[in-house]
Amino acid sequence: FQIAPRINASGRLNHASVAYELLITEQEARAQQLVAELEAANRERQQLTEDITQLALQQLPDTKKTFLLSAVGKGWPVGLVGLVAGRLGDRFYRPALVISRFKDKIMGSGRSVPGFDITAALQKNDSLLSRYGGHAQACGFTLKDESAIEPFLTSMTKLAQAALQGQGQELRPTLRIDAHLSLADVTPQLCEELLRFAPYGEANPKPRFVDPQVQLTRVQPMGRENEHARLTVTSAGRQYTLVAFGQKELIETVTPGAQLVIAYEIDRNDWNGRTEWQYKLIDFHDSQKLA
Repeated sequence: FQIAPRINASGRLNHASVAYELLITEQEARAQQLVAELEAANRERQQLTEDITQLALQQLPDTKKTFLLSAVGKGWPVGLVGLVAGRLGDRFYRPALVISRFKDKIMGSGRSVPGFDITAALQKNDSLLSRYGGHAQACGFTLKDESAIEPFLTSMTKLAQAALQGQGQELRPTLRIDAHLSLADVTPQLCEELLRFAPYGEANPKPRFVDPQVQLTRVQPMGRENEHARLTVTSAGRQYTLVAFGQKELIETVTPGAQLVIAYEIDRNDWNGRTEWQYKLIDFHDSQKLA
């Protein structure tokens, strides 16, 4: 979470050669120079992504009445439009397309939700596109010309509505849970067994568990902008620590003493030669508010 975004930022804004050179250089002074370049690129990526997200938000209609979100801009780096589409999709739980008139091309990226194969929808608009690719939940594409933008967005919106409305799907996120498992019942042996199912990914998701009864005892902010948090909870009379990434807004809605239902994953954390098991908070509900 520290190194990967900085390496990734190089290719999103300029050229991945900077990251590549850092990985192969044997000169410490040159490595330090390249690290500084990547750090600057990552800060720029973060700021640009936030700026473009705000511009995209200004273009959105009533998000509860549309089945597909879209935003079109000029000069938005094509390496960032996918990140923005992901942000919009996560925030409003709708398929999202973000398009940029970048240099002499019109390029875009999309993110979807279960029930709408966004790349299959691109195939149905083949006549409007010069190239495209992706999978069911994410895509990238280039439009043939300016005149293709409006019919493309109109068609994609209709396809999204037909797919999602036709299934009777309520457009709100759902969370896949594998089992009810109290934190008190997690053992080192179970954690080791879970590792045998790795590597995890799109077709082999990491197991998720629910502990239906924990009490929040402490919340500590984490991260440069307090965007993450460390939670201390009590389950079956014992204390446990969970980490929550990027859930600042949710965490701010609860206070110590709250009774929570939590969804979590189990990770192995290797740091400074030490190995420990870590609980990653995926989502939670306040039991009293649910009642």
